[in-house]
Amino acid sequence: MKDQFSGFYRPSAADFERLWTKGHFSFDANVLLALYRYTADTRVDFLKVIEAIASRLWIPHQAAMEFHRNRAETIMGQQRMFTDVRKIINVNFKTLSDQISNLNLTKRHSLIRPAEFLKTVESANAAFEAELEALEKAQLTIRSEDPMLNELTSLLSGVVGLPFTQQELDGIYREGAIRYEHKTPPGFEDAKEKKGAYEYADRTYERAFGDLILWRQLLRWAKEHHIKELIFVTNDDKRDWWQTVESPTGPQVIGPRPELAAELRALAGVELFYMYPADRFLDQARTALKIDVRSSSVDQVRDVQEFVRSNCPTMYPDSNVYITFHGTTSSRFHDASFNVGETITFRAASLGYDYGCGVHTFSWDFGDGSHATNQSPSHAYAADGTYKVTLHLANPTQSVDLTTSVRVGTGASVRSEG
Repeated sequence: MKDQFSGFYRPSAADFERLWTKGHFSFDANVLLALYRYTADTRVDFLKVIEAIASRLWIPHQAAMEFHRNRAETIMGQQRMFTDVRKIINVNFKTLSDQISNLNLTKRHSLIRPAEFLKTVESANAAFEAELEALEKAQLTIRSEDPMLNELTSLLSGVVGLPFTQQELDGIYREGAIRYEHKTPPGFEDAKEKKGAYEYADRTYERAFGDLILWRQLLRWAKEHHIKELIFVTNDDKRDWWQTVESPTGPQVIGPRPELAAELRALAGVELFYMYPADRFLDQARTALKIDVRSSSVDQVRDVQEFVRSNCPTMYPDSNVYITFHGTTSSRFHDASFNVGETITFRAASLGYDYGCGVHTFSWDFGDGSHATNQSPSHAYAADGTYKVTLHLANPTQSVDLTTSVRVGTGASVRSEG
């Protein structure tokens, strides 16, 4: 029975040994692009592993093309971080300075004098900005010499496959439409997300079928070269690559979709097939290939994967994500007292953080028993008081709680009702 349904069975210990000692390896574009997001030490460790398996490595033409098409944007993403950090530290210092100034402590308090504190913070900001400037000069740019590209070009010389002809691509698009309708992996989840097409080398590539093109290239290569053992490394975590089941703690990945192993066996004669995300591949390589890889490198590869999958940076409460609100009269902002019954518009605001990076949930508690679940809700209070407003904000990998206070009428009492 196992021979007929091998894709549903996890490889045995002997199978894994055979995969790592005899198998061939293939990488997706996202694994190669992630190298630009690693520290120097992590890159050294990952490239060390690639070099160790270079004689058993093959890259589909589609993966190599997507790597080159997305390389510049990946580098630019690293450069943009410098601008985002500068905005955050500069705006936060101005906000801190303004808010302390608004307290007018020299007239209202006999002891508190924040001038030295503000000088210390300003000096620290200046020192950090100088450090950022030095780091930015060392940062790879899209116009500078790219040692990473040079090393990858050398390592992958002669192991990148050939493209399909336009006639072959057109056939894949027709086949893909049927496969996607039947939810046959891989690639069917891209049908709803990736639209349009692009041209390269006198061929038209439809974006929705990128994964299927890669898969068909992998099948053709495995068949032509009589590959019996194959490991595919990808950071794509969609369910059209991985068999996933729901559990009380959330989705659990079992392994590669069994249909993939079955198709490889039926059409290319591959007897053993397995897939790894980059962090597990690097971790397993330490033991299987007896290569010295730092634990910190595995940890960073995992952290980068989680960031890229969510495509969301870290949220820092009251720094890059915060609450703003105003009343129907434009002059009434945070420190003003709002009228009973006045409509107050709240907003989950941001600085250097893009709420479009992934799915977010907004759970507002206005402190009077009322709630809302959108990014910018409006609310009116029915009685005087100072209300504690709480926002529980979550993206695919992180959640934070933001709070603020709203004075209504006299603001005589603090209210926070569930």
